This record gives sequence, structure tokens and C-alpha cells, in this order.
Amino acid sequence: MKKQLLSIFSVLTLGLTVALNTYGQDLITMNLQGQSADVSGTTIQETSLGADVVLNIEVRNISNISKDWVITRRVISQTATWQNEVCWGGTGQAGQCYPAYPATTWTTPDMATIAAGNSGTMTLYIKPYNNTGFGDYMYYVSQDGTTYEDSVRVQVSNTASVKTTTVNATLTLAPNPATNFINITASEVEKGTLKVVDVLGNVILNESFNSSKYLNTENFRNGVYFIVIEGNGINTINRKFVVRH
Repeated sequence: MKKQLLSIFSVLTLGLTVALNTYGQDLITMNLQGQSADVSGTTIQETSLGADVVLNIEVRNISNISKDWVITRRVISQTATWQNEVCWGGTGQAGQCYPAYPATTWTTPDMATIAAGNSGTMTLYIKPYNNTGFGDYMYYVSQDGTTYEDSVRVQVSNTASVKTTTVNATLTLAPNPATNFINITASEVEKGTLKVVDVLGNVILNESFNSSKYLNTENFRNGVYFIVIEGNGINTINRKFVVRH
């Protein structure tokens, strides 16, 4: 899995209008377990090659009083065969895990009490079940499931059909991020095929490849893509690149 924190976003309109990263600036910080960066109000982007995505996010109460919080999960979009689960626990608690619910918007039925200066753990399970696709989720922290104090967005793409190379072949992409073009150079590949796959698993380019290629990206939408190169005698080479106009 590869992780990338994207820039802070300000407004999300999904039947609910929410000004993100403004609710709890003096109440809450969120950190991926083992990391120091505050991810509240940002998008966490994950790439899964068929495996479940598990994120442990520490939700810290930086106010001066104890807080009782619930987690609301909103599914923006999700491949039909995928599932997602949430575990939520307060200070000194193991946390309660809840199975997948079909509702688009769902709130944990139990509150977690988090003392001032302490944190609770929100564990998120995104389960692609080896099915190529994409999931986009919002997770909100509140005391009542309605008035959100802070939030984090999680996006997961699964390219289960793409295998990582296990031989000494190398693939170089430059520049990355790309604006108008990207140069693709692969060692140990005299003749093969090149595919460009988007985060939804759609093949948007499929053509022959002979060790190098200049790829025009002017008509590509901004976002994450995968270069997939296959050839006789080598395993599939897979590399991620970003288009940013």
C-alpha cells in the first residue's frame, strides 16, 4: 500500500454542506498511528493491490474538558462488492467494532469518552475483496452525530489485477508528477505492451512498447494513474504516476 496525504479541502457538498477543518481547531487533532502530522480536514489516499486497507487514526481531545464523541461514516462512492467497517474506542478502551452497514450515512451507536489531552482510536477497515474499484469515504467526529466538529476523508483504489515486478527490470518515469508529458523508460524490456490504468481500474491506453516511450498527458485528467508494462520473460512492472495540470 502506498499512502499520500493530499491538500486540505475547504467545502464538501453531498446533501450536507460542511466547512472542513474549521469545526474543531481548538478541540481535535487526528494522526495516523505512529505519525505526527495532523490529518484532520485532509484526504488520505490509499492504493491496495488486492489487500484490505486498515487505518488506525488517533483522535485527540486538545480541549480542557472531557468529551463524549461518536463517529459518523458517509460513503461518497464505493464499488458495489466492497465493504467497510469502523472500530471506535475512547481513552483506555479497547474500542467497539461495528460490521458493515448498507446505509450511506451511519453513526456509531456508542459514544467514546475521551479525557482532555487524551485520544481515542478510530480504526477503519476498507475491504476490496480483490475486486478492482474505488472507494471514497468521509469520517466525522461529533457529540451528537449531526454537528460535526472535525473530519477526515479516505479514498482507496484497488488494482488487484496488477502485479508488482519480482525481477530486476526497472521502470523510470519522468517528470512525475506530469503536466503535458511523461518519459517512460524500462530496462530488460526489448518488446512488450504498455497500459495506462486509472484508479478505477479502467485501461485508458494499451499499445506496444519497446524499452522507452514519450507519453503525451495533455488530455489526461488530473489524478493518479498506473503504468503497467508486460513482456516476454519478465513479470509485470507496475508504477504509479500523477497528472497535475
